[in-house]
Amino acid sequence: MSRWLYNDAMYRFAQPEPSYWEATAGVTGPGATRLDNDEYCDIAIIGGGYTGLSAAYHLCRDHSADVRVLEAGHVGWGASGRNGGFCSMGGDALGGERMAKKYGLEETQNYYASQVEAVELVRALIQDENIDSPMQGDAEIAFACSPRHFDELKAHAEFEFRELGLDTSVLVQEAVRERFLDSPLQYGAIMKRPTFGLHPMRYIRGLSEAAVRHGAKVHDDHEVIEWTREGNIHCLRSKRCTVRARTVILATNGFLPEHLDRRFSGQVLPMISAIIVTRPMTEGEQAIQAWQTECPTITALNLLNYFRMLPDGRFMFGGRGSANGNPDSTAENF
Repeated sequence: MSRWLYNDAMYRFAQPEPSYWEATAGVTGPGATRLDNDEYCDIAIIGGGYTGLSAAYHLCRDHSADVRVLEAGHVGWGASGRNGGFCSMGGDALGGERMAKKYGLEETQNYYASQVEAVELVRALIQDENIDSPMQGDAEIAFACSPRHFDELKAHAEFEFRELGLDTSVLVQEAVRERFLDSPLQYGAIMKRPTFGLHPMRYIRGLSEAAVRHGAKVHDDHEVIEWTREGNIHCLRSKRCTVRARTVILATNGFLPEHLDRRFSGQVLPMISAIIVTRPMTEGEQAIQAWQTECPTITALNLLNYFRMLPDGRFMFGGRGSANGNPDSTAENF
């Protein structure tokens, strides 16, 4: 029986996942290294994605901590290197209205304020560390696919603006057509700030290099296969060596290694998404849809779809992936 939730093809850490982001990642500077000898550190971080590398960066920059990042694949192998590149507030199951009823308005305001802060943190990191990841657009556009859907989006945006203090605005159908894009399914939209698009692989590699510059040690090709304790010390064993640490941060997100600790079992259900990227579109082809925006864009006709125009004129479209991670079924969706 597989120790993983989905098809084993999703966990081939030694194999880079072919993608547009991988192909256009550019030249990297000093970053991850291979670890072959036993090591000791104050803090070991399992997972070299956005969460793990951001933690390493801030722990080293702000606290001069002794940090090791242990990544099973290469930096950016997982979701952090192959997503839509939307630096936005994202979504949640409840929505602001129901969240406020369940947890109270103040807690809901704090929740959304933390998301705004997160977007601005990424912007600051790109600027302060000179990360080679172009920032595109200044808002997220969510457009409606029916008059009823527009009414729902409008009410949602007005609540977020009035009660949560978010920078949201409503655009009628004509305004969307004149300023952003057009489609037979376009019935108006809402805009939400802050949001911008980025190159996921360039950003994650730049973040890794910044963490290393500030003192972190990042090790790729280092899957942790066993986690034990020796008194108060954590022992993280890979196929080549063992890293001992006083503190461990688990930052694996959708690739949570449930086998390392039974407390992790059943705690995460990864959501599989798939993306396609076109050849560069001509100005004429873009004009057919009145396309004139770099803003990240989403819609929800049946399932959430997300798309945006990339710096080189390629159109990126993402949505539902396969149900089990099988590469054959993923290809069938497109």
